[in-house]
Amino acid sequence: MGQQVCRVGDIGVGICFGHPVPTPFVTVFVNGDDIVDIDGREMMRIGDIGVCSCGHISIAVSGSGQDFTGSNGMRPHRVGDVGITNGPGTYVAVTGSPITDSE
Repeated sequence: MGQQVCRVGDIGVGICFGHPVPTPFVTVFVNGDDIVDIDGREMMRIGDIGVCSCGHISIAVSGSGQDFTGSNGMRPHRVGDVGITNGPGTYVAVTGSPITDSE
């Protein structure tokens, strides 16, 4: 069994160090693959972005070793995968599809 695949609207949580005091944040994934539909939403891929509650943007940097058919060779971002912010900071993806997973 693989990890749940993230979609537009799913979230990650982390810490942003681009503030006077390190700030916990939630990032909401806002763009994805307009070809691959996961449960009615675009699939999140490595390189796709999110908007953080601290005011920065996030970028998915890890994901599956496999790509999805039709995803232009892009690998899906999954629950447990990580991303970075332009803060700088990092996050871990915490929500994804309840029925679609990837190794």
